[in-house]
Amino acid sequence: MEKAKARQVFHKKRMELTESEKDKMEDLILIWFQSIGIQIPNIIMTFSPIKAKNEYDPNLVMAHCRFKNPAVRFFYPVVKGREMVACAVTDDSSFVSNTWGIQEPEETAEEDPKSIPLIFMPLLAFDEQGGRVGFGKGYYDKFLATCNKKIIKVGFSFFDPIPTIDNLDEHDIPLSYCITPNGVFEF
Repeated sequence: MEKAKARQVFHKKRMELTESEKDKMEDLILIWFQSIGIQIPNIIMTFSPIKAKNEYDPNLVMAHCRFKNPAVRFFYPVVKGREMVACAVTDDSSFVSNTWGIQEPEETAEEDPKSIPLIFMPLLAFDEQGGRVGFGKGYYDKFLATCNKKIIKVGFSFFDPIPTIDNLDEHDIPLSYCITPNGVFEF
């Protein structure tokens, strides 16, 4: 399946989910995340879900990470021009909506991408090789190219993988794991 078709198909499927279906799926994703045994580091880059697009919300997984490692600090993406940077947040941080309706922290310090060992990544679809389809702007792939090559990349999806995404290119960086309500896919 081509990226554009995957975006269309999986966006539609996601928008058809009821709130209770989505809540149940997020609970199951948390259970599967707990099963993979990732050592919770002191720094994790996460994301703010786009609520209008019925996107997966990583807050349950983040709460589990805080429980397993109370010293964990979360960083959120902020778009600056054509690039994305990782910015620190605290309990007192305020967020503002960007051009695409994504909540970003305001007035926070940037983190060196090479110091981030674990990143949670939003997606619309993924394939059996770990290829990921986002919204098509390429911010995550550009950001990942600046990160430590050992960074663990975890995607979360309400749906299982498609066999293959036909038009991935050399700039598309595959996931390490993708977690769905049905299980963990490791790449």
